[in-house]
Amino acid sequence: MATILVVDDSRNIRQYLDTLLRRRNHQVLDAGTVTDALGLCARAKPDLIITDVLMPGSDGYEFVRQLRSAESLEAIPVIFFTGAYYQEDDARAFAEACGVALVLSKLSRPDVILDAVDEVLRKSLPSQPKLPDPEFDRGHARVLTDKLYANVKELELSNAQLRVSEDQLHQPAGRLRSAQEDERTRIARQLHDELGQALTLLKMNCTWIASRLQGAGLVLPPGVADRLQASVQVADRTIQTVRRLATELRPGILDLGLSAAIEWQNGEFQRNSEIPCTTDLCETYGILEPTVATELFRIFQETLTNILRHANATRVQISLRREGAALVLEVRDNGRGITEAEIADPSALGLLGMRERTVLAGGKFSIGGKTGAGTTVRIQVPIDSGNERVPAG
Repeated sequence: MATILVVDDSRNIRQYLDTLLRRRNHQVLDAGTVTDALGLCARAKPDLIITDVLMPGSDGYEFVRQLRSAESLEAIPVIFFTGAYYQEDDARAFAEACGVALVLSKLSRPDVILDAVDEVLRKSLPSQPKLPDPEFDRGHARVLTDKLYANVKELELSNAQLRVSEDQLHQPAGRLRSAQEDERTRIARQLHDELGQALTLLKMNCTWIASRLQGAGLVLPPGVADRLQASVQVADRTIQTVRRLATELRPGILDLGLSAAIEWQNGEFQRNSEIPCTTDLCETYGILEPTVATELFRIFQETLTNILRHANATRVQISLRREGAALVLEVRDNGRGITEAEIADPSALGLLGMRERTVLAGGKFSIGGKTGAGTTVRIQVPIDSGNERVPAG
């Protein structure tokens, strides 16, 4: 059994090695910084040190140099436990020159790590020549540069893989939203055309029966005429409900373009909220795919809903404009102003949906607020210039 010091700024790595080394009944100490590690070394005199290379405030090479400079600590063997180097051979050679017994990759299997620890503990550390400072500094700078380069390349690769994963996640989400919009359109048209027509026919029949009975001079039983009139009123109200539901599912005015749909929704919002709005809308005829126009309209609806529920605003400004090869929708209010905490809140499903719709439209979404000065929502989407056309007239 040996006393082993694990030095790494990652708590997860320290816990992993602690669990692994205790399988061989080793006593494990740990430190998150080089400063803490040097203090533990002075007090506990460990039999072996396993350390990362890049850590906040210092690094493994400087740690080893300080160990080798202290007579009471210079004989402690050291294993570098780190990620892959860009110039691996150079890094290993410099590590050995500094008195590092072994360099292990963090991707090593558990059995490889344990066997390496056993091997180093069995060997006695030979006396290591101290590198002259200029030589150390040159090698130190070179190896750390290679290490940083490798980390950058790993991050770039991880980011590329993340973008691929996000694209793969967005593809089914996009198909799902497209299917939902198609289904909304189908149901809205069925409600408007089939159910709406049936209710209109029912109303006409009730009105026809009432007029014929009155024209024939018949004395109706008590309440019959009132029932017929009530039926006409129920049919009227149901027709209005059907139209409202069909419009909420998918406003037919979207077929006339995004600008027309925004103008209509703005009118509905002002009528229901009594909040005055100003609009500055460019023509969008032929420059947006229908699916993109629908996503923008849904984002606009959600924005107005948020203003009504949360903003305490008394004025709203709406603009839709072209900026180069992009179309920008911007909505500003003069309300209380959204906070950074609210923007970052993972439970804010409305904002999450707006961001997802923007991504599916191939655009960029931003939202910001200033306390007492309102909130601004901005969505930018690419223009479909290949289909751009001028309306006939």
